[in-house]
Amino acid sequence: MIGDRDYIYACESVFFPVMKAFEPDLIIISAGFDSAQGDPLGGVGVTPVGYAYMTNGMKKICSKIVAVLEGGYDLRALEVSTEAVVRTLQLSPGDQEGFDNLIASLGNTPGLT
Repeated sequence: MIGDRDYIYACESVFFPVMKAFEPDLIIISAGFDSAQGDPLGGVGVTPVGYAYMTNGMKKICSKIVAVLEGGYDLRALEVSTEAVVRTLQLSPGDQEGFDNLIASLGNTPGLT
């Protein structure tokens, strides 16, 4: 199953370098959580940790980020994935300790299938 490692690899090897080269003033995230672990339509396995990692990577590229919720069909997966993105966006830029603590807390997310 495609999951965090696959998405993180794609971000690190393709998306983040392209985004850095573009030097955006603003990033708008279409936060559809169809790829969340447990979503019945997506069939993918991205966890809250994966979403937090991707969001933090974008924060390193541009401090101005807007996330727009637009999808996801499993309420528990939607809840924990959205929380991961919002909590990541609330961190101060460069707060690695805060991010590490967030990742540790997300790694213990109960109720995901």
